[in-house]
Amino acid sequence: MIRGIAFTFIGIWLFHVLYVDPTRGSLSLAVSRIYLSLGGLFIVLLFAFNVVASSVRRLEKRLQRLEQTHTQSQNQADAS
Repeated sequence: MIRGIAFTFIGIWLFHVLYVDPTRGSLSLAVSRIYLSLGGLFIVLLFAFNVVASSVRRLEKRLQRLEQTHTQSQNQADAS
């Protein structure tokens, strides 16, 4: 839910900066303003958060699989 709100904010903010803002002189000026603004920093932090969250999720799944295979191999060794 938080990601959905954040992506909605990014979409509205980008639309405003690139198309609606009457003070922009050219597209390159608007793009340079994106990199210098707090909104741009927010976007970078959001993508970094998503990368970290997905990496942690993948690592958790791998750890669960390793624990399952380890438990199964111990059970097979105990059964022998």
